[in-house]
Amino acid sequence: MVKDHERRDDAYLVAVEGRRNLLESVIWGIPGLAVASQAFLFTVTLAAGTPTTGRLLAAIAGLVAAGTTIHYMLKNLYHFDLLEAVIDAERDRLGLRMLHRHELIRTLADSNGSLFERRWLRPNGWRRWANEKLVIGRSAVMMWVGTLVIFAVIDVVILVLAVLQALGVDAGLAA
Repeated sequence: MVKDHERRDDAYLVAVEGRRNLLESVIWGIPGLAVASQAFLFTVTLAAGTPTTGRLLAAIAGLVAAGTTIHYMLKNLYHFDLLEAVIDAERDRLGLRMLHRHELIRTLADSNGSLFERRWLRPNGWRRWANEKLVIGRSAVMMWVGTLVIFAVIDVVILVLAVLQALGVDAGLAA
């Protein structure tokens, strides 16, 4: 017979896992919107017919979009890590198996996982480097943050060039 405290423990774990899953499903739409907004704003700032004021405003809007998206991604990474830590603590307290990558790989090692191992864990040549440096060893959130930082740097360059253009210096932006 299931005791009340065990039912509450299960419900708590299910609730925390549900919140984590919701967070994970929501977080990935935002980078795509940020890229779309940056593409639109770059089109405006780099268009030959855009007046200097338009360039300034679009570059500032791009910086704001990149900055708020970076903040959003990092804040959600914090919440994701927090919920993951709570889930781990609860699973450990309840004596349940962990779902970390190394635990899953250990489980796979006990079965017939040779294709997975060849493709992801022990590939040859450039795939080994790519898997270790670009895929398995990198946080997707931090890859998106890096992309947004590059967009922000481009926005700053465009902003500086637009300010120089407003001051009458030929900054290389066609007017």
